[in-house]
Amino acid sequence: MNSMKNGLSLREIVESDIESIRVWRNQEQIQKYFINVDDISEEQQRQWFKNYLLKTDDIMFMIEENINFKSAIGTVALYNINKATGSAEFGRLMIGNMSAQGKGLGKQAIILACTYAFKVLNLSEVYLYVLCNNIKAIRIYLKLGFIVKDVISNTIYMSLDKRVFFGLISI
Repeated sequence: MNSMKNGLSLREIVESDIESIRVWRNQEQIQKYFINVDDISEEQQRQWFKNYLLKTDDIMFMIEENINFKSAIGTVALYNINKATGSAEFGRLMIGNMSAQGKGLGKQAIILACTYAFKVLNLSEVYLYVLCNNIKAIRIYLKLGFIVKDVISNTIYMSLDKRVFFGLISI
């Protein structure tokens, strides 16, 4: 899925991506925003990818920036995809390339992933869980139309309705 507006595209991950994903995920400034903050070994990453390939309700994307960086800069995913309920969980968002952070690319990747969920998968809701201390992400989610549904311990549960999303976003 492409966005010509800013040169971003999403493509499903392949095995040759998993080491980059692991290295990005193990960076302290990224790791602190994940529920599991442990370092991931090469073997754990290989096992995770094997398990990922067996899933039918999980799509993980590489975020590629094709103008300035001309490479993969991060990841985003839709998982727990449930066609019966018309919903999917959004997550695993990270801009792993430190030079690409702070340029609005994460927000654009969220828009691309949600557009994919609503247009390609024909879902009606995307939901997520975000750590309460991830203020930057929470602000972006709210701007894109996610609403807070619940606060559970140190995690906020948010939901985005397809009609709200397309009412706020012009693609």
